[in-house]
Amino acid sequence: MDWIPTSGPWFDGIMFIFDGGILTDDQIAQITLDDTEARRFQFMPLDGASPRMRPSMVRRIARAQEAHAQGSPIYSEYGRRPELKTTETVPANRQTSAGE
Repeated sequence: MDWIPTSGPWFDGIMFIFDGGILTDDQIAQITLDDTEARRFQFMPLDGASPRMRPSMVRRIARAQEAHAQGSPIYSEYGRRPELKTTETVPANRQTSAGE
């Protein structure tokens, strides 16, 4: 799962990548493309496909491969590990004195 920030007219979003398994030759032969969206497809390893993709997509797929290797989902932000943010919680009814 990967969070992507707002970009242009689009709001931020959550992207999911699923492991579709390994396709047989017969399954690959049955793939049909919508010619208004794509002219062809090709299966490539990430290092071969990387020059053709945006850096954020390369990071997203690399994180998905990492999740697959470890056998559990990974959350990322724009293909990166999220930064740990620490916040101090202060009770709403806390009274402060003049020196604080």
